[in-house]
This record gives sequence, C-alpha cells and structure tokens, in this order.
Amino acid sequence: MKTIQEVIEIIKAGKYKDAKIELENIISLKNDDFQAYHVLGVVFAKLNDFDQAIHNLNLSVSINPENKGAYFELGNIFRIQNNTNDSKNSFLKALNIDPNFIEAHISLAKINENENNILETDKIYQKALSINNEHLQLNKAYANFLIRTGEISKGLSFQYKYSGVIRFNKNNLEIL
Repeated sequence: MKTIQEVIEIIKAGKYKDAKIELENIISLKNDDFQAYHVLGVVFAKLNDFDQAIHNLNLSVSINPENKGAYFELGNIFRIQNNTNDSKNSFLKALNIDPNFIEAHISLAKINENENNILETDKIYQKALSINNEHLQLNKAYANFLIRTGEISKGLSFQYKYSGVIRFNKNNLEIL
C-alpha cells in the first residue's frame, strides 16, 4: 500500500485514476484518515466529479474540522460551480482556522471583486498584504485588481515594485 505522499506523486504525474484506487485502498484500511479523504476529494475534482469531490472533502473536515486545506478546496469547487455563498463560506472557514492563509484571502477577494464589491475586495487584499507583502501571487493579484479598477498607475507601480520586475531595498534598486 502506498503512502499519501506517494499518492501525491502519482497525482502530480496526472494518473488520477491510479491515485483514486490507492486512496480507496488506504481508506479501506483506515477509514478515519482525514488526509486520504482530502486528497481523494482533490482527485475527484481533477476528474471533474465534483459531487464526489465535495463528499470526500466534507468527510475530511468531519474527521478533522481544522483542515483548512479541505475548506480551501471546497471553496474552489463551489467557485467553479458558481456557488458563491458556499464558496465564500468555505474560504472564511479556512481563514478562521488560519488567518494567515494568503491563498484563501486571494480567492475571497476575487469573489468579492466578481460581485463588484470593490471596497471589500481592497480591504481583503490590504489585510493579506499586512500579513505577507512579499507573497508573489498576492502581489500580482492585487496589482491586477488595481489595474482592473482603473488605478492603472498605482497598479503598475505596485506590480513593478513587488512582483519581481523591480525590487527596492534599503541600499539599492535591483532590476530583474
């Protein structure tokens, strides 16, 4: 029987059906393995079987209610399904477990932007930036948000400053 880590390597190789079989084997021997249910949920999502993905991710959080990653995956699936309320709630649950979960902040901000809730979107990005202003994905998302909302100069400046094109530090300017 394979370990969860070995199954993750199978998933990275794109062999989702093989991973599904291995995870079902793990679960058949230990049906309280929240990580196995979590990863199986991800596999079902990769196979576009969202009902089974949601079912397995919910099993994962029923075993371990502190599994922020499972809530995050649920949020992503609900977002794909255009189920905004459940998506938001899932991202918020992940953030209640770990307020520093930058990817959940980004996803929540994008939902708010899609709802044209610009002030709330900016507030979410600002909070995330206060946690980690060097997070590349966050900086790119925020810069693009600024550009989309008409703050082009600020967005471009932000992008150049924080997204790897130009870096500033106390001693010099570095162009990458």
